Amino acid sequence: MMEALWLWRQFPRQIASDLSQFHSGRRISDWHRGTCDDRGFLVLSSYELLELIEFLPESGAFKSAARGGAWTEDQIVAAETFNEIARFRASYHAVNGGKDGAYEPFSFDDPAIRVRKAREAEAELAWKRESQGSLFDELGWSSDA
Repeated sequence: MMEALWLWRQFPRQIASDLSQFHSGRRISDWHRGTCDDRGFLVLSSYELLELIEFLPESGAFKSAARGGAWTEDQIVAAETFNEIARFRASYHAVNGGKDGAYEPFSFDDPAIRVRKAREAEAELAWKRESQGSLFDELGWSSDA
């Protein structure tokens, strides 16, 4: 029960969405209320909830959120295949196209990696600005120029 409760606290909307989407007739409210059927058995026990969650599709909201928004393995393979073909096309244009044959390939990047790279670039830029300001202060220069 504790594991089911922990998962629910982490991803409530995703679990509710996936249960209704992939397991028709299953509602998280039955687990919350402890709803019993006409024979007196729980409609959705904690064990059943954990079992349903474990085997949700990789493309579902819960597993996507648990991966931090990262793509599934299938999506990564498809994107890398596209990226490789685009790089191959760019190299072909570079070799056979001359000056006018330049081709800059588009690249699909995993959203989680894209966010991480943006944060790293922002942190690096802030560090450079701070370092430059400190250096200019030590030398008595102004960075207004």
